[in-house]
Amino acid sequence: DANLDDEAFMQSIARAIAQTAAGIMFCISDQAMGPTVTDRLKAVKIPYVTINDNVKQSDGKDAPHVGIDTYGACKAGGVAMAKLAQKRGFFKPGNVVKIMSVDVSFKTFLHERTVGYQDGIIENSPLKKTDVIAQDNETGMFEQVLPVAQSIINSHPEVTHWLVTGLNDDSAVAPLRAFEEAGFNMDNVI
Repeated sequence: DANLDDEAFMQSIARAIAQTAAGIMFCISDQAMGPTVTDRLKAVKIPYVTINDNVKQSDGKDAPHVGIDTYGACKAGGVAMAKLAQKRGFFKPGNVVKIMSVDVSFKTFLHERTVGYQDGIIENSPLKKTDVIAQDNETGMFEQVLPVAQSIINSHPEVTHWLVTGLNDDSAVAPLRAFEEAGFNMDNVI
């Protein structure tokens, strides 16, 4: 577990090579490193497969991958959120509805998750891209997401209803804690 640290990830790959691993299954910390990692593994003849998020090899082809389409899965989540918001009356006249996205946009494999949620919501509701309030943090972990979510909530007192997207559990749970701490009506949060 490299915790999104590229150097720690590469050190883990080096350790697996040094231990003459029979094969490697990995979730990369930065998709841009995909060609470097796959070339290195090919050079030492260690088979590999990506999990969770896919990468490109140096020939431009996708690396062998086992997992789900994260963008598609998150888009489906956004569609479900939009339907639930409609069912719960979020889009009634007078309500101010926004999408909160605490993102790690410089990590493509994480960013595509927030984009998936946003696209699913926007394509299935009256909301537009201008209704997305997105802010970056470095890791997507609870301790970093909480103050970002608190800042978004405090900066937008006009919002009556929130749809909260998350790129991982922490980036969904931390905003919920922030809403509770702010005394926000949790019936108006999805």
